[in-house]
Order: sequence, then C-alpha cells, then structure tokens
Amino acid sequence: MTAQTEPSTYHWVITLTASNGDIATLEGTYTPRPGKNRQDAYLTIYRAAIDSLGRNYTNASVTHWSLDRNEL
Repeated sequence: MTAQTEPSTYHWVITLTASNGDIATLEGTYTPRPGKNRQDAYLTIYRAAIDSLGRNYTNASVTHWSLDRNEL
C-alpha cells in the first residue's frame, strides 16, 4: 500500500483590464484535482475572476498572471 500525498496548493494573482480601461487585481489559492494541469488552473481562475467582477470584464485582457506553490 502506498501513502497518499496531499495535493499541492498554489497561490495565484491575476490582473485584468476591461475594455473600458478599468483594472482589477484578484488573488487566492487553488488546489488542483488529480490530472489537472497549469492551463486548467489558468482557465478555472480566469473564468472565476470574470464571473466575480461582472459584465464590464467579460472580454477583459490579462495583464498579469502568477501561479506558484503556496509554500515558504
């Protein structure tokens, strides 16, 4: 029997610029399910950020993106 390792948790920061010039930066943590990759994390976080910011950010551009292990 092999020991199960806990999935790594990642800290993310994303900055979005809306078409009207508004800028928003959000941050949080993300723990991927097994089999997920960096692109899956990006799309999940990007879509959640757009949803939380509302209609002005529907077609927002990403001006900053960071995803790193949440460890010191």
